Amino acid sequence: MQPGSTSSISPPLTPAALATRVIMGFFAEVGGVELRGKFALLQQIATLLSLDTPGEASDCWSSRAGLLKKHMSAREVKMVLGLRSDFSAKAIDDIELH
Repeated sequence: MQPGSTSSISPPLTPAALATRVIMGFFAEVGGVELRGKFALLQQIATLLSLDTPGEASDCWSSRAGLLKKHMSAREVKMVLGLRSDFSAKAIDDIELH
């Protein structure tokens, strides 16, 4: 690696993430771009449901703005987080998504 350059190596995929990519790839080939968008939305929902705290949604919203904002509104993000029984309604309402 050159001095001052950054590594672009991604961490290894978990078996579940790898399986998801394979399934998404198959259905994208069979169903086209429209189906790919549906899977992208499903993946974003799964990401939100796997967060450790409601506040992490704000970090996810900021760092993945292109992806998350493309498929979900701020209201929808909070609605998905509301499905978690261990997240309080107040903690979800307090999240700032700009």
